[in-house]
Amino acid sequence: MDRTPVNGLVVSGLAQVALGALAGFPYAVATYKPGQLSTRRVRAPHRIRQLHLDLIIMGGLVTATGAAMPRIPRVVAVPLAVGCWTNALAFAPPAITPSIEDSPAFRALVTASFLTTSTSWVAVAAIALRRWRAARSHGKGDGSRRGR
Repeated sequence: MDRTPVNGLVVSGLAQVALGALAGFPYAVATYKPGQLSTRRVRAPHRIRQLHLDLIIMGGLVTATGAAMPRIPRVVAVPLAVGCWTNALAFAPPAITPSIEDSPAFRALVTASFLTTSTSWVAVAAIALRRWRAARSHGKGDGSRRGR
């Protein structure tokens, strides 16, 4: 058994991609046989597409970030993972009950998720910039200055 450590963001991101891939099945039904979803109480099938794509996109971004940026502080990594999950999953309730988007509670949750995710991405970018600058100042550049 391979015991290579895996970054928690990579695990979270790959789980999101996997769920997004599975969401491709109801998305295909929504596209090719939309009547079947209405019998399953899906009122806004276009939200299934958004759920499918957002899970895959956010999951891919989190996976790449976890692989490219090991040791992101937990105070940044956890809100990033939670925010990416909640942002994507926020498309599921309106697929069943479109009117939920008018609910102050739903809007508050979506706003909190968006703020958490956005703030976490800014923090990740700042960490990357700080690490890049530190490497450059210690002569461990990224190789882009070769030949100068």
